[in-house]
Amino acid sequence: MYRYLVAAAALVFFGCGGGGSGGSSDTQNSTASASSSIAASSLSPSDSANSVSSSSSPAIVPPQSSSSPDIPPVSSHSSSSSAPAASLRIDIDTTQSLGSYRSFTGVNKSPIFAQGKDANSSLIDGRDLYRFAGIDEVRMHDDRIDICKIFTADKVVELNSKQEVDGCTYRGDGPFRMLWSAEGDVTSLDNYDFSEADRHVGYIEEVGASLYLRLGDSYNGINDVSNASDYAYAAKVIYDHYAAMVPISAVEIHNEPDGMFWQGSSVTFFDFSNTLIDHLSTSPYAIGGSGFTDNIVNHLEANRTFVTEWFDKVETPQLDFYSAHYYGDCESTPLSDYLSWAQALRTQINAHGFALKPMHITEWNIGLGQECGTQTYTLPKSFSFSLGLMLLSQEESLDIDKLFYYSAPGTSMSLLSIVEGYDRITINPAYWSFYVASRLKGAQRLKTRLCGAQGCKENIQRVDEGVLAQGAILEGRHFLLVVNDTNTSFTYEGFFADALTSAATLERFAPKNALPLELSRKEGFLAHTSDAPQKALETVRTQQAVQIKQGRFTATIEAYSAHLVSTP
Repeated sequence: MYRYLVAAAALVFFGCGGGGSGGSSDTQNSTASASSSIAASSLSPSDSANSVSSSSSPAIVPPQSSSSPDIPPVSSHSSSSSAPAASLRIDIDTTQSLGSYRSFTGVNKSPIFAQGKDANSSLIDGRDLYRFAGIDEVRMHDDRIDICKIFTADKVVELNSKQEVDGCTYRGDGPFRMLWSAEGDVTSLDNYDFSEADRHVGYIEEVGASLYLRLGDSYNGINDVSNASDYAYAAKVIYDHYAAMVPISAVEIHNEPDGMFWQGSSVTFFDFSNTLIDHLSTSPYAIGGSGFTDNIVNHLEANRTFVTEWFDKVETPQLDFYSAHYYGDCESTPLSDYLSWAQALRTQINAHGFALKPMHITEWNIGLGQECGTQTYTLPKSFSFSLGLMLLSQEESLDIDKLFYYSAPGTSMSLLSIVEGYDRITINPAYWSFYVASRLKGAQRLKTRLCGAQGCKENIQRVDEGVLAQGAILEGRHFLLVVNDTNTSFTYEGFFADALTSAATLERFAPKNALPLELSRKEGFLAHTSDAPQKALETVRTQQAVQIKQGRFTATIEAYSAHLVSTP
């Protein structure tokens, strides 16, 4: 896993108080020790019920009692006379808009998915769960839209064993090199079968989501080709088919060519990319690539690697965005790790001519399933980390346009976990981060600062403390979203700077574990009951009325949870 921390960047963004999560273990230990000593005096009450260690969760520094105009003292008013003193004040400037809020509710994989790995496995219907979470974009990677699956007149050979492969997936153990060759005419539509992929694109449309078209092949699939022009032309045919069928949110050329998804020569890959770019030169949709691995920053720092050559050999001036993947280090990952990675990547691609082009993070997660194990994705931390990552990605200097969680359905590292052998799925805590994020879709972000003893700072300047906040306005209603990605609860004061006085609703989201959802046969699919998503929501959300007086209210937020405050 990629871990990155630049000392100079830490000084710029975080002062002397620390930075991202990377670096040596000595640095991490000293940060943890300081955090523990602060926590005893500044956060109340503490929450030791969760399994993530306190060393990864720095504490909030209490606000100073000052008459400074920039740091007005915390009010004695609270929504409850027995509420503890606030250790943080969140200032929302209702007069200063920062632009549109981006919900970032994109995922990988179709809402209809197989119960098991067998070709005859029953299909599970997750369409209502996608709708309920507000998922609005689907990237069909590791799913049905693959060049090898759709173009049928091909030949696939595993070069290490020199064995012809029946299908598009390597089933053996160890390293492999799957060589694709077109045996039939790539220009003839008779050699393409879109039937299965079309059904799933239809399911995506049904949930109100758009198709993010990745042109390439999936896990354990094709990673070399005998003729780059044939492979590019087949990709063009797939693009033409879906461009005529549905609105496309963007087109991404390939996936992780700096990893196992490409084992052929770099020259062949660059030829494929350039030929496809030429084919798509008149496309009205954004074109970019190439979904690089989360080691991308390390690769970009080295001399003459595949990814540095990509900038020189591929017609990148014709591309509209740069795409890469981020995976954390399982449940110990602080949000500062993601921010450090994203800042470093932005700096690197700016130097390679992408300064005015957005980034797409087309896969992201708190960690990889094979490294983290199943339990990581059932912890409350996966909820707060996911929602916090979406908030950090709003930062304008990063210029992130799209995020796609990997993956929505799956046996692990997913929002919806398949329980093989049982007519059941589980809703993992990260699923609810999408529900919360989608609530602000269409809103305008308001300038929001977190204020404590060291002054008032924005999210990226206090990310090492594990607490983020975002004010917003939508259709005349005021909102405040607060995320606590630490293992300690604390009390904060919300302060709307225009002295807003209003009744409000405080929604507390605190998913504690994975929720089982029983399925039954319905119209050819395994499906849940129609009221299941709402019933599941009732187990992770509580609501209470609060009164905002002269702009102020006070609340206590649990560890690894979120608050959404809204006015009528």
